[in-house]
Amino acid sequence: YRIAAFDEYDITLAMTEEGSLAKDGRRHNRELLVSELGELAEKARRGGEDPSRYLMEMHKRFSIPASIFVFCLVGVPLGIQRVRNPGLTGFSSSLAIAVFYFILTLAMDALGGRSVIGPALAAWGANILTGAFGVYLFYKESRDKAIKPLIYLEGALAAALSAMKRVFSGKAGGSPSK
Repeated sequence: YRIAAFDEYDITLAMTEEGSLAKDGRRHNRELLVSELGELAEKARRGGEDPSRYLMEMHKRFSIPASIFVFCLVGVPLGIQRVRNPGLTGFSSSLAIAVFYFILTLAMDALGGRSVIGPALAAWGANILTGAFGVYLFYKESRDKAIKPLIYLEGALAAALSAMKRVFSGKAGGSPSK
C-alpha cells in the first residue's frame, strides 16, 4: 500500500454544460427533465422519427408514483377480508398481486417499446388494469360477497400445507428412515 500526504489536492472533472458526467456528454432518458423529454419528443416528431420512447418515459414519471394509490385501492379490500388463515393468505395474495403488477408493467413496456400500443397506454396500462381489479374488489367487499380468487387461493394453500405436513411427517410414502 501507499500513503499519500498532501496539504492540497486538485481534481479536474470533465463536466459538460448540462452538468452530466457521461463520457459522451449525453444523458439517458431517465436523467432528463419532463420538459426536456417533451422537447426531444417534439424534435423527433418533426424529424420523422418515432417519439414514443420519450413520451413513454414522460408518462412513467407520473404513472409510477400513481401506482401507490392503485396498490391502496387493491390493498384495502384485501385487508378487510374475512378468511380463515389471514396471515398466509394475505402474504400470498400480496405477493401474487405484486408479481402480477411487475409482469404487467414489463409487458406494457415491451409493447410500448415496439409501438404496438401507444406510449400513454404502455406507461399507464398496468395501473389501469390493477386499478380495475381494485375497483372490482371494492365492489365485492361493499356487497359483502366473497371474493372467489381469495377462496380458491385459501383452499390451495391449505391443500399445499397439508401435503407438506404429510411429506415431512413421513406419512406420504412410507416411514422415514432412522
